Amino acid sequence: MNFENRKYVILFMVFSVFVIFTARLLYMQAVDDSWKIRSTRITEKAVVLKPPRGLIYDRNGELLVANQAVYDLMVIPNEIKNLDTAALCRLLEITKEDFNQRIALIKKASYRKPGEFMGQIKPQDFARLSEKLHEFEGFFGQPSTMRLYPNSIAPLLSGMVGKVSQRALDNDSYYDPLDYVGLEGIEKSYEEQLRGRKGIRYFYRDNRGTLKEVAEGRLDSSAVSGSDIISTIDSKLQAYGEQLMKNKTGCVIAIEPKTGEILAFVSAPDYDPNLLVGRKRGENYNALLQDSLRPLYNRGVQGMYRPGSIWKMVQALIALQDGIIVPSTRISCNRSIIGCHGPHSYDDLSGAIHHSCNPYFREVMYRMVERNVESSRFKDAAVGLDDWKKKIGAFGFGTNLGTDIPATKLGQVPGKGYYDNIYGEYRWAFSTIYSIAIGEGELLITPLQMANLAATIANRGWYRSPHTVRQIGNQGK
Repeated sequence: MNFENRKYVILFMVFSVFVIFTARLLYMQAVDDSWKIRSTRITEKAVVLKPPRGLIYDRNGELLVANQAVYDLMVIPNEIKNLDTAALCRLLEITKEDFNQRIALIKKASYRKPGEFMGQIKPQDFARLSEKLHEFEGFFGQPSTMRLYPNSIAPLLSGMVGKVSQRALDNDSYYDPLDYVGLEGIEKSYEEQLRGRKGIRYFYRDNRGTLKEVAEGRLDSSAVSGSDIISTIDSKLQAYGEQLMKNKTGCVIAIEPKTGEILAFVSAPDYDPNLLVGRKRGENYNALLQDSLRPLYNRGVQGMYRPGSIWKMVQALIALQDGIIVPSTRISCNRSIIGCHGPHSYDDLSGAIHHSCNPYFREVMYRMVERNVESSRFKDAAVGLDDWKKKIGAFGFGTNLGTDIPATKLGQVPGKGYYDNIYGEYRWAFSTIYSIAIGEGELLITPLQMANLAATIANRGWYRSPHTVRQIGNQGK
């Protein structure tokens, strides 16, 4: 081949390479987005903006639950390079074992997505940390908030927040594994109103991986704060009730009869709700959980107790309504059948209530249960007891009160099925179960149901579901 032919071959090869590179470049820029996406992933970062939870006020506008600014230390495992583990552990004041456990949990969830290495770091602590954070590739800070309780009152009513459960993650696309949600009380019942709406913001990353100014040309969306809530609680009355119950075990509930608004809700012993926020939340929660006095146990809606003599008011009202007795009905105080107390012997209804006469109300329930509608005494008692139970349910016993307090128990009002299970079908009569006539025996109700009974009587029979929230949004400031 002569020189002229070789010249054309070389020119053809150069031209071919030029065409191929030009075509490839055009394809990469105009058709294939993968390189653009990769470039964006390397130089930009999208940060989810988490909204502050709504605040909770008492009925008079006094702040019960607030927010305080904190930071979360985040990490992306596959971006960790040349990490000085010992230096980071000294900076964070943790052990190497603790570091390894945290990293392992985050890697288990994802290598590429950010995970929370340490949450709820107070601003003064994060300021010290942020000066050296650029030395640890893969780690970055993210602003957040945590709950603050200015008056340290009503912990079980206002509730607590904690890490989102897997069940919530599966059922609601709003959440990610780093979110906090309401776990009890108002925080749980009004989670959707309090949580707000997330936003997103884009940042550039420099050669150190540090987030810089907002990326131009990217569409941000602002986070929207959760709605504020005005509760029904009177903070002064609540604080007074908690003071009265210091060093005691029990419950205090006050309800406004006309509206059903809960003015005070004390379950004692209680705890300082500020213990269950921040970096020591888990440690403090475990300590409270192991406390033999059970401060985390909500006695107001989960405790079930025999009501005792207040039950006689319910018996009297049902018997009056059914015409079993009238106010002037007198019944002998026969203490050979059931014990009693005080100097009385033959009361009418008013006197029986005044003296809390056990034989009187035993006889009243006997007349309600065994009415001779069945030839068999045992069948008669079974029919009568179930009819009695339905009427008891109208007062909110053994049924859902319609309250907004979560995890509320229904109580236990025994009927035919209950006693059949114990004694066998039609093998019991009123003489077997009469202790429930005076609020004893197998009868169990919650303190909230007891308070609701008092409110219903005070409201002349009008029933209002007890509740903890007056208004959502617009706290009137």
